[in-house]
Amino acid sequence: MRPALRQGRVLWYDAARGYGFVHESDEAPVVFITKRSLDAFGVRGLNAGLEIVFDVVQGRASDRVNSIVLLRGQSQLH
Repeated sequence: MRPALRQGRVLWYDAARGYGFVHESDEAPVVFITKRSLDAFGVRGLNAGLEIVFDVVQGRASDRVNSIVLLRGQSQLH
């Protein structure tokens, strides 16, 4: 079964460290995003505020972005 898609905004992403956080909504906790989630798209970084659609898997400590399904505002990518 495919995970449900979620929509959110990138809070911040540090390409040098290879991780960042996505904020789905005011009610939901932030979601961890790693370089590995971006690799399939050849993306090295994300600008804060970028809207993305993604799926999530349960990580060791919390939910994390598994893959980005759609990116809006392509010009905001690094």
